[in-house]
Amino acid sequence: MILTVLFAFLSIRMEGASILDFLRCAVCFLFLHQQYYEWRAPQK
Repeated sequence: MILTVLFAFLSIRMEGASILDFLRCAVCFLFLHQQYYEWRAPQK
């Protein structure tokens, strides 16, 4: 019962995206995909 209510809450769609979609993207961005940053000095 609790899992059903939780899934129903996470699958509510607003403006084409659900909370579940947002959480999935956040996990991929923060944990699953390597982030590459290149720092450069400001050009004068």
